[in-house]
Amino acid sequence: YFINHNFIKSKRFKKYIDVIIKNLSSIKIKIYVLALLEKSEINNENFHYFAHNLRYVSKKLQEKNIKLALETNLDVKYIKELISLVDNKNLFIVYDTGNRLKKKNLQYQEIIELKKLICHVHLKDKNWTGQNVVLGSGSVDFKKIFKGLQKINYNGKYTFETNRGKDPIKTMNNNRNMILNIIANL
Repeated sequence: YFINHNFIKSKRFKKYIDVIIKNLSSIKIKIYVLALLEKSEINNENFHYFAHNLRYVSKKLQEKNIKLALETNLDVKYIKELISLVDNKNLFIVYDTGNRLKKKNLQYQEIIELKKLICHVHLKDKNWTGQNVVLGSGSVDFKKIFKGLQKINYNGKYTFETNRGKDPIKTMNNNRNMILNIIANL
């Protein structure tokens, strides 16, 4: 919804959130991933404007024992500042390996800095032009990603958000095997 509707300007914000939380709770979901992208793009200049609505969402979710996990491209410094502004222990980060790919490839350092703020990981590969590609064929250094996650003792869940390739079942098996191989050889 918030990819297509502005998170800070939506007239149906509270109504939408209340319905979502009721539904998430009824099916016992433990993490709500809120993608602040596209129409709700949060960046280093506008993140202050998101704090009020995020505070509302995180408190409502906390009442139902559901974590709020933001998917954002904010720099780490601003992620920490935003979390401080919202000031709720229920607010975390989704670390999306493809979306976090930047020119200097600082993903290992980001993971170390974000530590316990990461509650979920999206496994995705991209090339330097920002195109989603088959896992292992892009510019994401998954060995460094998993070394960072190991160093912070991450024990949460992972979701494959991957390009399906020409044969989705074969691609899925290759993705799984590639990640298991990396983990086994850390």
